[in-house]
Amino acid sequence: MPAVVFLTAYDQFAIRAFETQALDYLVKPVSEARFAATMKRLSRQLRVSADARHEAMIVVTTARGARVLPVREIEWIEAADNYARIWIGGRNYLLREPLQRLEARIRAHGFVRAHRRALVQLGCVRALKPTTAGGLVVVLASGATIRVSRRRRAAFARALRSNQQL
Repeated sequence: MPAVVFLTAYDQFAIRAFETQALDYLVKPVSEARFAATMKRLSRQLRVSADARHEAMIVVTTARGARVLPVREIEWIEAADNYARIWIGGRNYLLREPLQRLEARIRAHGFVRAHRRALVQLGCVRALKPTTAGGLVVVLASGATIRVSRRRRAAFARALRSNQQL
């Protein structure tokens, strides 16, 4: 819906205006303070709407049609040949896009490589645990565990510390 502010000389239509989700209803003559307050509220509303429209999304095709996945909800992504398997909670979705290309698109949203076949969202990490074989695994909010390769261990730990400081 567009943000609507009514400016009129008739106050009897105010209730109907708010029923149609008007942001404000100004009755003439309008004081400068009242007009400024309305403009401030309008600016805040438009800023919130713009932020919501620019949220990062990934569209995947399912048997029931297309599904829009907010990037902030994705816990981790694994490579599956030329596909990427996206995990949200306990559910997964296939996206026909190689992991390397997908990584370039979502790296700025807190995703880091755990190993050559997995990207992990740092905000979903609940623990880093050593394995009996001397390796390292990441425990995610859903309980999923993802192995961290030896080669990426230092970079992953640095990224996680940096993310926790924010």
